[in-house]
Amino acid sequence: MAHRQQGGGICQPDGDPAGHARLHRGARGERHRAWFGAHPRQGTDLGCPLEHRVLIERTRANIAAAYLELARPVPGVHVVRDQQPLVVMGPGQPSFANFLMEFDDAEALVRAEAALRTIEVPSTIWAFHTDADRAPDLSGQLREHGFRRMSRLLCMVAEPEATSSESDFTWEPATRPADRDTVAAFMVRQFFGNTDRQAQAGIQLGTSKSVHSLYATPSVSRMTGGVMIVRSEGMGGLYCLCVHPDHQGKGLGGQIVRAVRREVHPDPVMLQCDATLERWYQALGFRTFGHVDAYCRDR
Repeated sequence: MAHRQQGGGICQPDGDPAGHARLHRGARGERHRAWFGAHPRQGTDLGCPLEHRVLIERTRANIAAAYLELARPVPGVHVVRDQQPLVVMGPGQPSFANFLMEFDDAEALVRAEAALRTIEVPSTIWAFHTDADRAPDLSGQLREHGFRRMSRLLCMVAEPEATSSESDFTWEPATRPADRDTVAAFMVRQFFGNTDRQAQAGIQLGTSKSVHSLYATPSVSRMTGGVMIVRSEGMGGLYCLCVHPDHQGKGLGGQIVRAVRREVHPDPVMLQCDATLERWYQALGFRTFGHVDAYCRDR
């Protein structure tokens, strides 16, 4: 699929961006603040790596904020549970409108299943398993409940540099509704051109109407590349990085990544990507610290 080499965020095999949240200043940030207790190595000094537990918890919080705020604008979506486990269900596609995540004890999946029995469940449900999940043998539990693993993406992070570098790189934040819809449509064409129109419409709507930050380079009217930034407590998430085919191979993707790091500074930037992209992101200052697994269950 075109531009998947630029990546940034979770893309499911069915073409859904279970991770645009790919994110942005999620409304869930307040709830997640309780996860980030004081620690002598939380990375308050610029360039100092976050303690691993803090890093994986902030990453999960960012992914959850991304998906949740993408799902909210989609008609028919309901937040069935807003705390561990998080249960969000909608009418069907896209996948970020039907998911379970945040499993922190042995009964978390059981509670999620109990919540699902209270509503009409779509034909396909996704479950996202991150390194922050504390439930014992969660992968085994998911398999026992009929879920199958569809993909594994790397989690990577770039710590903030001591000072934010200057650049003459030009991009434009999409703030007006029409501009946000233009950028969202561009992203859908690059990532999800081969998916059905219903899924495309849901992805575009969720992206356009979400609270996440959308950027176009060099401008919305002359867009050759785009990205979504998800902001959460102590973390910036890079999602939906894409470049038009006519402009690939010219370094534009790397310029956008560096611009994201400057924009998010002094917070670190995290992303999820396919293993084939690991070296590309390493060259841009990222390191691998974990993974996220996407599981799927059909009715």
